[in-house]
Amino acid sequence: MENITHENIVLFLESLYKSQRETSVSRILSTLRTFYRYLVRSDNIVKNPFSKIKNPKLQKKHIDILNQEEAVKFLDSIPTATKNISIYSIRRKQ
Repeated sequence: MENITHENIVLFLESLYKSQRETSVSRILSTLRTFYRYLVRSDNIVKNPFSKIKNPKLQKKHIDILNQEEAVKFLDSIPTATKNISIYSIRRKQ
């Protein structure tokens, strides 16, 4: 564990980028960074080899929201009983 070099990490990341999405690579890096931080704190290793490795910049997904007219059309398309249950459920969470 303590023999991991920066070059090892770079090679590992290259292989990850070939088979995984950026979000998965980011999660894997965060997990490894945390695991190695634990190893340092518990005196199992001296230095965290992942401490200077940065996560990839992730693009935020654009979320489309309904305007008022679209929301009314959507709600009007739902059967009354189901609509009432949905509205009641939303109100309970507030």
